Amino acid sequence: MNALRIILLVILVIYLTFVHSKFLLHFFAIFIPYIIITQYMFFNSPLNTGKTKVFISSWSHAYDPQIFGTSKIESTKVKKFCEEYSKIKGVKVGLTTCLLKLAGLILNKFPDINGNIIFGRYIPKKDADVCCFVATEKGEESDILIIKNADRLTLEEISKKVEEKKKMIENKTDTKYNRRLLIAKFLPTL
Repeated sequence: MNALRIILLVILVIYLTFVHSKFLLHFFAIFIPYIIITQYMFFNSPLNTGKTKVFISSWSHAYDPQIFGTSKIESTKVKKFCEEYSKIKGVKVGLTTCLLKLAGLILNKFPDINGNIIFGRYIPKKDADVCCFVATEKGEESDILIIKNADRLTLEEISKKVEEKKKMIENKTDTKYNRRLLIAKFLPTL
């Protein structure tokens, strides 16, 4: 919905520019100081990160039919397994890695929960793709990692993909992530 609003705003600006000659002057007289204030005066604000700007600009009223909940699960055995597995294989395996693998196995075993509704019809997916947010060690930036066919990958392969994504975010070598950051840089903060 926000993309439609932006398109309508751009169309309105273009229309008013050609119909009312002074509109462009008034528009930039308001818009440029606003950008200067939000980009330079609040530069070190916690609201001025690319992640926060995208979240703020993309949130709207709830219309998603998904239901989310929380529950407490005893995970001491899984944590112990992760520690032992990490020592044996020499690869950092944590709860996230185990849960990504588990989600892939569940989607493969129960294909009825893995699909899309397109034009009112349920279309099952053939692959068990999972995703998660990967954050840097400092937690300043994060991005989505999509793991294709997680049910067929080993824990080491999933862990390596997560670590590679972290490094790409920290080193700013992920081109898709950098493009999103470039766009988010010019989004207003407040």
